[in-house]
Amino acid sequence: GAIQLFVQSARRADPGFALEAETLRDVVHICRLVEGMPLGLELAAAWARMMPLAEIEQEIRHNLDFLSTQMRDMPARHRNLRALFEQSWQFLTEKERQVIVQLSVFQGGFERDAAQEVADATPFSLAALVDKSMLRAHSSGRYDMHELLRQFAAEKLEKTPNATQEARDGHCAYYASFLQAR
Repeated sequence: GAIQLFVQSARRADPGFALEAETLRDVVHICRLVEGMPLGLELAAAWARMMPLAEIEQEIRHNLDFLSTQMRDMPARHRNLRALFEQSWQFLTEKERQVIVQLSVFQGGFERDAAQEVADATPFSLAALVDKSMLRAHSSGRYDMHELLRQFAAEKLEKTPNATQEARDGHCAYYASFLQAR
C-alpha cells in the first residue's frame, strides 16, 4: 500500500514517473523511512520530479524539514512533517514532553525499565504517549517511536544541553549496567 501511494503521488508530480526494477529499492527505502506515513509518502513523492530517488532517501535521513511542500492549497499542518509534529507536541503535558524528548536517545526501541531509568517514565506516562500516538507499544513489552518523530524529539532535547547530557548519561549507565549483569 505504501509503495502504491508513493507511485500515485510521484505520478501527480511527474506524469512520466514509472516504477522500475532499478528504482523499486529506493522506493522501498523511502517507504520504510517514513514508515508508511501517508503524509510523509506524499511529501517525499513530490520531490520525484526534481531529484533521483536515492537523493530523496538521503535527504529524508538527514533533514526532517526536507519533507515539506510550498503548495498553498494544503492546510498548514499538512505542508510539512514538522508542522504535524508541532501540532501533536501542543497536546502533550509538560511531563510527557520531558519524557518523549529523553526517550529520543533510544534508537530502535526500548523496554519499560529502560524508559523509567533514562527518562523517569512511569507506566502512566508511557500509556499516555501511546494513546497520543507518540509511542508504539508492542506485545513483547517493548516500545518504539517513529524515526522521524524521534528526530524531532531529539532536536527538542538538543535545545537543552544539560538535559541532553543527562539523557545520554542515563542511557549509557542503563546499558552499562545491563551488560554488566549479562
